[in-house]
Amino acid sequence: MEPIEWISIDALLEALSARGFNLGVDTHVRVLRFLERSAQNPAKNADNFKYRLAALICRSAAQQALFYEVYAETAALLEQETSP
Repeated sequence: MEPIEWISIDALLEALSARGFNLGVDTHVRVLRFLERSAQNPAKNADNFKYRLAALICRSAAQQALFYEVYAETAALLEQETSP
């Protein structure tokens, strides 16, 4: 089991938009529905959270690679902001 990375979904979506992802209202709705379903069973969904989220947002292998890069940057930034 991978360690859980905490991430701000708002910051992630904003960073992805800034990097060229076209995230319309439909994408935001899909992400919110995914978050609601994931919250119902967090232990089960923690292992593959970022991969399932990428599947909702990405349309190509290049977008997937960029998604994981932005995801890692966003998680690291949040960790920096919240460390003592």
